[in-house]
Amino acid sequence: MTRLEFSDVYDEFHQKLHRYLERMVGKNDADDVTHEVFMRIDRGLTAFQGKFRRMGFSPCGS
Repeated sequence: MTRLEFSDVYDEFHQKLHRYLERMVGKNDADDVTHEVFMRIDRGLTAFQGKFRRMGFSPCGS
């Protein structure tokens, strides 16, 4: 498994999430909510990977 990259997560989930959010909050708000979700994911991935390194684990499997 390679290091978790924001761009990989974004590419995989952006369209799916945006379509889901359009149904949940409407087309006008879906862009804003999607943006907020990916900002949180970006912060979370950084913290997650840092925590794994401190614990002695490597998200890249090496």
